[in-house]
Formats: sequence, structure tokens, C-alpha cells
Amino acid sequence: MPTSKLVAIHPSFGHHVYNRTRRPPKSRFLTNINRTSPRLAGTRLTATMPAPPIPTSTSVVESAVVNAPLSAVWHLIKLHKFADWWSALKSSEEVKDVSDETDVVKWTFKDGAVVEIKQEAHSTIDHYITYSAITSSPEVSYSSILSTVRCWPVTSGKSANGTFVQWTANFSGDADAGVIQDARYKRQEGLADLARAAER
Repeated sequence: MPTSKLVAIHPSFGHHVYNRTRRPPKSRFLTNINRTSPRLAGTRLTATMPAPPIPTSTSVVESAVVNAPLSAVWHLIKLHKFADWWSALKSSEEVKDVSDETDVVKWTFKDGAVVEIKQEAHSTIDHYITYSAITSSPEVSYSSILSTVRCWPVTSGKSANGTFVQWTANFSGDADAGVIQDARYKRQEGLADLARAAER
């Protein structure tokens, strides 16, 4: 008949298994535990694997209140119009010879980067636009990015009749901390530029 086994569990430690017919040998460490903590007396402790590191966030959320009505802000949220107000861009132009169902815009940044942006979703009712980067020159270190700009009317308080704008980015898991920080800075800068343009 096989020897039965018991499992001793304590929330502060791991678990162990030992034979009912054989008590585990005591160690100096266990003797100290028996003296200082009767609840753990006779418990054999086992080492546990360290917890995996917490992954770095690959999303960015930036927002601002613009002191201009929703209609004035939303009018500027068109991919081919971003260069009209975003100081990071040198130009934004529609790419020709693309499917009628696909909107692609080429953004040329002042730092020399050229990125083709594809519109993924758009709503004039909920006032948002979602876009992805499909090509980049020079190449970037991450696999993909999906961004959304969304606007809400502010209906009360000191900013009533203004617009709350949120600009997000979701990167693939291979984006490093430098990429995330750069995206955060660019969106903060872009929201400030958008406010200046809409409040004129």
C-alpha cells in the first residue's frame, strides 16, 4: 500500500510534501522557527522561484482641456491636416494610388522621419479617429503602433463649452522605454499645439 502524503501550506511561504510515516529532519532554521512561531512548528520550508519582472507598459495616454468648442477642435482632427497645427510635422499629404476604402497619409517629421499613416477607424458621432503606422523611414525598433485621438465636449465647470481631448498610443510588446517616453512627449507637445490652433 503506497505511503500517503500530506501537504503543509502557509501563506507566507511555499508548500511542501512529506511522508506521513517519516518526519522531516529538523534543521537549525526550523528549530528557530519552532521557537519563535508555534504556528509553523514542524513545517518544512522549500525555496520558491522569484516572481517574474513586471513588464514595462506599452501604452501611452495623454489628455488636455482645450478652451474651444468641440466643433472647432474636431475640425482639425483629420490626418491630412495634422501638419496645420502639430509643430513636430513638416508636412502631411494624402498618398495616391491606394484603395478607395483605405485612407493613407504620409507624415514627414521635422527630424527627417517619414511615416505612412493608415486610418483604421473614424466616427463623426463619437468624435474619434484611430490610425496605425504602416511604413517608416528610417525603420523603427518596434513592430506596430495603434493611436487614437478622441474628443468630448465639456459641459460644466470652469471649462464649460471647452473640449476634452485624449490622445493614446498602444505599442507592440517590443517597444522599449525610450520609445514610450518619446511618444508621451510628442503627444503632450501635440495637444499643446492643438489647443493653440483651436483657441485662435
